Amino acid sequence: MMRAEEGGRGKRLVIKIGSSTLTTSESKIDYGYLTAVAAQIAEVKEAGWHPVVVTSAAIACGLERLSIEKRPHDMPSLQAAASVGQSALSTAYADAFAAHGIVTSTVLLTRRDTADRQAYLHARDTFDRLLDLGVVPIVNENDTVSVEQIRFGDNDTLAALVACLVEADLMVILSDIEGLFDANPHFDPEAKLIGRVEAIGPEIMAVAGGAGTTVGSGGMITKIKAARVLMVAGIPMVVCNGRRPGAIVAAARGEDGAELGRDVGEYDEQEQAFFARDSRNPWHAVWGAQTGCRVLQADLPQSVYGFGNTQGKGVNGRLFYRLRLAANAQATMRLYIAGGYPSRSKAEEALALLRGQAETMLEEKRARIEAMKALSDATLPDAALEQCVNWAKLYADWMLRTLPRGGCALCCELPENPALYGEGWAKAMEALLPLGGAARVQEMLRTLVDVSAQAQLAPGRVARSVSLSGRVLQAGGERESAQFVALVHHTLLWSGDRAFAADMLPMTGLCVNYLRRSTRSFEDVQEDMLAQVRAALVGHAYVLKLTGADDAATLALLDKLPAEPEQGEIAPNATLAERARWHGEHEHVEQVIVCMEQMAASAAQGLPGSVRTEDAAPGVLLQARAAEGMIRPAFECLFGVKPDAGRKAVAWRPHTPIGWEGWKLENLRIGDASFDLTSERVSPSRARYTIRTAQQGWTVCVTENGEEKALPLDGEISVILED
Repeated sequence: MMRAEEGGRGKRLVIKIGSSTLTTSESKIDYGYLTAVAAQIAEVKEAGWHPVVVTSAAIACGLERLSIEKRPHDMPSLQAAASVGQSALSTAYADAFAAHGIVTSTVLLTRRDTADRQAYLHARDTFDRLLDLGVVPIVNENDTVSVEQIRFGDNDTLAALVACLVEADLMVILSDIEGLFDANPHFDPEAKLIGRVEAIGPEIMAVAGGAGTTVGSGGMITKIKAARVLMVAGIPMVVCNGRRPGAIVAAARGEDGAELGRDVGEYDEQEQAFFARDSRNPWHAVWGAQTGCRVLQADLPQSVYGFGNTQGKGVNGRLFYRLRLAANAQATMRLYIAGGYPSRSKAEEALALLRGQAETMLEEKRARIEAMKALSDATLPDAALEQCVNWAKLYADWMLRTLPRGGCALCCELPENPALYGEGWAKAMEALLPLGGAARVQEMLRTLVDVSAQAQLAPGRVARSVSLSGRVLQAGGERESAQFVALVHHTLLWSGDRAFAADMLPMTGLCVNYLRRSTRSFEDVQEDMLAQVRAALVGHAYVLKLTGADDAATLALLDKLPAEPEQGEIAPNATLAERARWHGEHEHVEQVIVCMEQMAASAAQGLPGSVRTEDAAPGVLLQARAAEGMIRPAFECLFGVKPDAGRKAVAWRPHTPIGWEGWKLENLRIGDASFDLTSERVSPSRARYTIRTAQQGWTVCVTENGEEKALPLDGEISVILED
């Protein structure tokens, strides 16, 4: 059982990473995996853990640097490799953690440091101070000076002794297998995982094997010996496959068998409310009724899954009220659920706010919903599809979150998801642009620039994962940088905001330079990435043009790119949202409508506004990028709008599906103008399209009878087009 936090000490987690886990099949350091590990450790650190990393692979790293293919056996060669490799390994860890704003330290130990009492106490004090300062110590055996008499022999033993030294609450060993098996799973496909070991006897020792790779010195037997040490100290240990995504986070949550504490709740008589706290996270929840409603009975909190250890699954508590009403009388009773971070007082403040300002806040929300409904208000002959489009508008707005540090973010999945993440944020933000949300997207892009700079990411790198507290959890790469520039471009097409373009110009330039460096001037770039690089260059060129800057260098880079590939085919495993976007890009309006109707049919299966993105049940619900998969194809293909607010122009190629009599779109915001669009069927294959605006100086570009025409928009333009 986990010990509670004492005197602000916090929970301590020792993570041991083996050579076989940290290296590739070619015995080279896997820097991509190291980046993923750093992201996981940043996540558990954010949740309140104080991590210590015990690493192997200094010798493997040195052998790589020295171009030695086979691990030597003589001690001087091993020590020389360790000397070379330790420096490179420390730098790799420092770089990986720096992306999350985390400082690392290098701690090299020998057995003498744990056997000598004075050295042991000094080491303990040093660790305590490092952890107090928020540093993540990176521990390794001092292989350069260790000899047979003083060396640990393996880093499993070292990790166990470090766990005892820092009084850890949990130790996790990242291995190349999922745990202890009754036979070697590398050779026996029938080997069965032993899920939990309460005691280590001869039968457990018998199933432990030797080292499994050529780059490490340990094996399961050393892990069992380490477990023996930890059992004496009362420290639980988890052995898991380090290559499994989220392995460290899962172990910290208690999902790998270790009992990691309880979520707790209590009833507050004065507040007439329940308070609950996640034992892994300083988030406090509270629920109760409006002031004046007395609780008749309050059941003690218990685990959602029964009494005892909840392992992060939550607690519940029941409140009973009695309302006395006269005959034919009516009464309203309001129940409130609130939360606060990082203390209970914040939850109390949120509850007081709800109790005192519920009516005002409700009216503000109603006004906000009505305002959102009025923007880009679509009227479609398909009622279910119209409802789903309107719900998607509200859903995209609902996912917006204000960051405590300032600025805003758009959650990509569930609203309680703690982060912007990966490609999701770029696609999700696209949904807001046709809905009058360009200003909010600009704010989010500025926020991404700020948090990426504060995390000291390399110039041109954009954060891949950002917590809602504004902390960078994972640095991005080429895709995120390319998507950032493309999103800036699309935002400017809708807003035409030259001041924003000037603000973004330095960052888009850095992103393009980063892409050029990381992709070797765009040589040998995969086809899907090449498309993103092209979009980034086009986007940066637009920013340059809008700000009046020189764009010769970017245009030259564009000229060097290979020609765009043919239309190709849609990916067979594409989600409904991806299918809708693909068909929309190629103006396949009938297929777009089919995909939208399929998504609309799933709208009632999740929260209002959420749609299924997969064909197969149950699919993926509650993703903001699913709203983009509904909104963007509708506006680009059905309504046919492709704006260029900077030039006060709209490329317009609308469609009316077969069987539809028409449609209407009101209050579409592009730049500082508002547009109304209508479609009216005049024959089985033709429709009259009308676009109106009160703003002057706009141009509409249409294709009529195969001829492109640029028409000045003076109030209203009507054209008849073939569908």
